[in-house]
Amino acid sequence: MEYFNPNMNGYYTHQEYIKRILDILLMHDPLFNLKVNVLEFGSGDGSSIVFNEYANKYKDILTVQSFEHVIDWYEKMKSKYSLSNYTFNLVDWAKFDYTELKKEKYDFVFVDQGIWEERIRTIDELKDCTKIFILHDYCYYNGFRQHTTPYQDMPENSVGKGTYFYEKYNDEFELIPETSLYPPTLIFKKR
Repeated sequence: MEYFNPNMNGYYTHQEYIKRILDILLMHDPLFNLKVNVLEFGSGDGSSIVFNEYANKYKDILTVQSFEHVIDWYEKMKSKYSLSNYTFNLVDWAKFDYTELKKEKYDFVFVDQGIWEERIRTIDELKDCTKIFILHDYCYYNGFRQHTTPYQDMPENSVGKGTYFYEKYNDEFELIPETSLYPPTLIFKKR
């Protein structure tokens, strides 16, 4: 299956990884009636179009909950992509409480909300509730702030020993940097 579309927006580099993970999660015998439960933090045309496509195709087994903090953007994304099994929630990150979400288990969590610090908070709050995170634009946390194309071996893409992600998450997650395209995506896979 081809994931990368050369005509897509250049910043939607996370799409192929969302699709790959959804394909793996949804490849099962329908007789088992397994459910796939996903969270999206930060909606957008890059991720939401993919979640909408899969939620529409797998109505009986896939549930996606999206969380967005900008009201105009929330309304736009909700009207464009929502389905009965793909719901949108308007939140205030300063007051957001993860308590109810932490009562459930999720097959994976996509993290790309507009407030950078909230991305890390989301991972920290939900790290015991999922086996997989996808974090878009992770090079930001390694000090990369310019919008140019980094090479795979640039220190901003490192998740090796001594880096922020290694020190904070390596004990619990295998960290898989996807750096062939900019902006890079980091996949956290539970050990």
